[in-house]
Amino acid sequence: MLPAGVPTNVGITANARVLEQHISKLLGSPLAEVRRIAEALRDEGRAVAPTLLKYTAPRPHRDNAAARVLHAHGALHPVGRDNPEDVTLIDRSPEPLRVVATAIQCELFGTPWNDAWAGALDPAHARAVVDAYLAERGPHDAPGRALEQVWFRFEIACDYGAWRDLQRHRLVSASTPRLTAREGYVLSPELDALGVGRDVRAALDGVAPVYEAIAATHPWEAQYLVPLAFRVRYLATMNLRELFHLTELRAARQGHPAYRRVAQAIARLAIDHCPWLDGHLRIDWADHPFARH
Repeated sequence: MLPAGVPTNVGITANARVLEQHISKLLGSPLAEVRRIAEALRDEGRAVAPTLLKYTAPRPHRDNAAARVLHAHGALHPVGRDNPEDVTLIDRSPEPLRVVATAIQCELFGTPWNDAWAGALDPAHARAVVDAYLAERGPHDAPGRALEQVWFRFEIACDYGAWRDLQRHRLVSASTPRLTAREGYVLSPELDALGVGRDVRAALDGVAPVYEAIAATHPWEAQYLVPLAFRVRYLATMNLRELFHLTELRAARQGHPAYRRVAQAIARLAIDHCPWLDGHLRIDWADHPFARH
């Protein structure tokens, strides 16, 4: 039930060049709070790097993109719930097994791509190459970079609290959704066991009409009142190496059930389309209780 408007603390470590881009982006935000933070960051940063931060300013190219596209595209499609699934595989690399087997030869032996591609034509041989590449991986070993040549694009719907954990993965290209009350919410079954489920639902059901009344004129500001239990829908594109990292980390027993379900679903879809990943992806498939004893 915690609304997104509750204050929080965050620490940022960045070099001056990255900070310049970050501040410029924040200065173009439609939210006054974000612009105030940007101005404070700029003032503090200029004290130590005045030259590198002198070009911080709103950027019309980025800040006006939504308005330009809306003008070109016309009316947006209404938000629907025809896809209730939490995770959907939208697209992926073609021939992922052959691509990985080819990339392995290029990485380890410097084989030209076309020669390695021809050598990975046989699926059984390609599978043997990939299995050998991923063998002896310890519990703290990341798989090799050859896996970065294969990518997956997912549509993910999860509660906003889970999104805040999932969007932090560096190698995932994730869209940033606007928080609304239109995608419904997710509640832990433990709330019913505690006897408070009905009261929580009643409180959350009252959010949507208030949100819509405010969003009609202030869509960005309306986000502040939406509790973290409400769902967002976004796109996440990741290479196979990052998929290993995200799913194995976020499906671990100690993780929150909300993002554990997402990680498990991503892994399950990846294995469905690439059966050769089975046995290499180390996923905790169990449904652990919230307390995670």
